[in-house]
Order: sequence, then C-alpha cells, then structure tokens
Amino acid sequence: MHTIDVAGKVCQNHEAHAIVSNMPKLCHLEIGYMLIKTMVVVKIAFQRLDLKFLDLCGCWDVDDTLLQQNSPWLKSIGPRMGDCYENHICEECTDDSDDEYS
Repeated sequence: MHTIDVAGKVCQNHEAHAIVSNMPKLCHLEIGYMLIKTMVVVKIAFQRLDLKFLDLCGCWDVDDTLLQQNSPWLKSIGPRMGDCYENHICEECTDDSDDEYS
C-alpha cells in the first residue's frame, strides 16, 4: 500500500491488538502495511516479551526510533521503505550490454 492509498482509511490498531492477544507465545510477527500507531506497537512489544522480530514495512504511522527506545530487545524492520517510483529502480536495473548484439 502506497502512502497515497492510505488517505481516508480507518486505523487498524484493534486488529493488531487482536492478533497479539490471542497468541501468547508469539515470537515473530509480520504486520506490514497495517494502519497502526507507534504506541500500539510498543504496547504489543511489552505484552509479548517473547516477541523477538517485528516486520513493520509500510506501517507509515509507526516511529521506528521511538519503538527502538521503548523496546530495544526487539529486532524490527520498517516502517520506511524505498519507493520504487522515487528511486527509479527500473533505470538502475537496465542492462546496456545489448550493444554487442546490434
């Protein structure tokens, strides 16, 4: 989900909390591209001390520095990711070696 696509969408904090509240021994959680807030993620980390890894890629409203300050034991990736349209990935992957076949 691109940041433009989340405008006007309903926050999914209750869904993230429901996932975690029913899984007491959870140690790996991927909740990428959910519309959640930082404090919900911090609360999840404190409720599930067995949680070791958290994938937050695309969770634009999560402040990863605040998350690391409040739960330094938790390894997480995201929420910021490079935008393929802004980075021009297609241009970086072009192959100019086709000249030898001309």
